[in-house]
Amino acid sequence: MATLPLRLLLPATLALSASRLTQPSTTTVTARRCARAAVCSETSEYDVIVIGSGIGGLCAGVMAARYGLKTLVVESHYRAGGAAHSFERVTPHGNFMFDSGPSLWAGMANPSMNPLRQCLDAAGVADSVEWVQYDGWGMVIPEGEFYFRVGDTASWHATLREFGGPDAQEQWDALMKSVGPVTAAAGATSPMVLRSDPGVLLPLLRCLPGLLSAAPYASLLNGPFSLSVERAGTTDPFIKVAHTSTNINTNSTLSGT
Repeated sequence: MATLPLRLLLPATLALSASRLTQPSTTTVTARRCARAAVCSETSEYDVIVIGSGIGGLCAGVMAARYGLKTLVVESHYRAGGAAHSFERVTPHGNFMFDSGPSLWAGMANPSMNPLRQCLDAAGVADSVEWVQYDGWGMVIPEGEFYFRVGDTASWHATLREFGGPDAQEQWDALMKSVGPVTAAAGATSPMVLRSDPGVLLPLLRCLPGLLSAAPYASLLNGPFSLSVERAGTTDPFIKVAHTSTNINTNSTLSGT
């Protein structure tokens, strides 16, 4: 793929470790002034200027560049990515690494309906990222502790028997059956199809069957997952807590995709 007309401007003169979160310093302020001066002295003109290089800003920038617009993304931090990076705290008890935002990103390792993955595919860089697959994570909730294993249905059923009520398994099966069509409807239309110009009509026509199938579930797609839980008649306290705490509310998570 040809190089996109995209420029990312950071205060590159910062003499700070990129892996450590520190308080703003004189160096920081100087670097930001240098960055602003660089923009002001830039002789080129840009079609699009994006302020902030968080995930939204970077996606907007790369898609604008993908469609041939000369794009500038400016950022006051010394590292791009916003919440999509980590930082280190150094303490007398050891060094600790923290995620600035979510620790788990679903649907990124392979082509999917995830909008971020689709932006990476459009930019031609998705295969250059090393994706680390989660096998699960430990959970501590009022009812106790358990380890949620992605894609391991038998392990989850054992957890239901341990923490759920006598009909927890039946309620879970009913919930999964109820959200199946909603999950399918959510993936019926690619986010990349949604544009703000009249040209949106052509790709939408290709997605018309999916749009029609999603119509009955519009309120569930735009609302919290608790609406789907109520719709399925789920009353088991553990399931109602667990689906929120572990985000195990879709068939795709249980299947490990």
